[in-house]
Amino acid sequence: MYGYKNQLLALLTNGDYYSNNPAWPADWVTLQVAMNAQQLHSDRHSVLISENIDMTRGLIIFAREPLPGMVKTRLAAALGDLAAAELYETMLQDVLKTARQLSDIETVVFWDCEEESLLRLADRYRCCSRHQRSGDLGARMQAAFEVMFANGCEHCCIIGSDAPDLPLSYIQEAYRMLEVRQTDVVFGPCIDGGYYLLGMRQVWPQLFTGMTWSCADVLEQSLAAARDSALTAALLPEWQDIDTLNDLSAFQERNRLNQAKGTI
Repeated sequence: MYGYKNQLLALLTNGDYYSNNPAWPADWVTLQVAMNAQQLHSDRHSVLISENIDMTRGLIIFAREPLPGMVKTRLAAALGDLAAAELYETMLQDVLKTARQLSDIETVVFWDCEEESLLRLADRYRCCSRHQRSGDLGARMQAAFEVMFANGCEHCCIIGSDAPDLPLSYIQEAYRMLEVRQTDVVFGPCIDGGYYLLGMRQVWPQLFTGMTWSCADVLEQSLAAARDSALTAALLPEWQDIDTLNDLSAFQERNRLNQAKGTI
């Protein structure tokens, strides 16, 4: 699945990147979207929500408009703003492609972007889209969950857009934990101490307040908050997102091993 990116990633990490866009495969931008759409609410934050949706299971994807200088700043320090932005867009496309393989789950992308960009992004990526609310990461995630649950969602997960090879089975397992095991909250641990997925059966505000975001013990803080609130918590397998050159190298190695095994 990711083999066609090896050349770009090699160029990026070797410092020999040229700004000409490669010809990506057509299926990379072939995204499914319902043609009949309506707004979830009449406010300015909602765009392109299908009329025929099963909102009992929802998936939130947090994403940013892939503008040079605005995304993947740690990678940009080594690769340059343009290369980092283009790499981020490839990751976002892969995350969206994975999400569209989930059955009976309504995916909504919550964008960190300018208000006037929302309609353009929804059309460009052919995805149900909403604008992220203001505040720190916790406030923005809580607001997104509240929107989903207010619209009938019974089980909801959130992921980011920087783990392009996150196994589909991990996301599916999160819903199984919520639905079959009746777990209150599910975390997908990252090796850097954060989490790549959070799943809930209702909004638990205590998981979004009092946290020190973007630090090495966010998951530990979140698990402690769940314990203090007597919530049952479950953990998915650990995974690695892409924030640094080391993360990018690890992604390339996973890709190489998967190719060798014939799993891509």
